[in-house]
Amino acid sequence: TFLTEYGDFINKRGAFAKDHIWITARDPDLKAYHWHQKYLITSTKVLGRLACLVLSKILGIGTAERNWKQVKKRQ
Repeated sequence: TFLTEYGDFINKRGAFAKDHIWITARDPDLKAYHWHQKYLITSTKVLGRLACLVLSKILGIGTAERNWKQVKKRQ
């Protein structure tokens, strides 16, 4: 399911064959996770949820988040 949905996303076919979603995606002020939440979650089973998890803001809990904050402080 993931690979099928990803292939459709990359090739802009199936649920992703709509021009307006790609025009919206070009907006530089649009946060990626908002776009994925609006267009991917409603039209996919796996890819939309994965994208929202990957692109969402750090919640500040857990080892990975603490390590990420330390990396950000060094920059």
